[in-house]
Amino acid sequence: MPYRKERFRLRFRGLSKGVNQQIKAALPGVVPKERNDVLLLEIDQSVEMAALYRVISALQLGPDNFEILASIVTSSDNGGIELPGFALDVIRKTRCGVGFSFVDVGPDEEPENKRD
Repeated sequence: MPYRKERFRLRFRGLSKGVNQQIKAALPGVVPKERNDVLLLEIDQSVEMAALYRVISALQLGPDNFEILASIVTSSDNGGIELPGFALDVIRKTRCGVGFSFVDVGPDEEPENKRD
């Protein structure tokens, strides 16, 4: 059976440390990843987004500042990805950008560092 893993993250770029702190505080249950001027927050249907929507609105952040990043890692060379309702809600409520990432790990192979 082919390997397939989908993830959905919010990716914030080029913001100050203070703004990043406000964003992280709005999603206390989400473990952030930071590298240089990029803040990544993995989200799913269980994440309560209301506080984040308020922060984004107050800071007037837009598609130049953040996006939903939909990523797929698969051993299949065809198929697609469907944005789930929670991701579509973020897009509709914030008018953020949308990015996609596709990684092919080869036929019927699982990546060495498989994350469940």
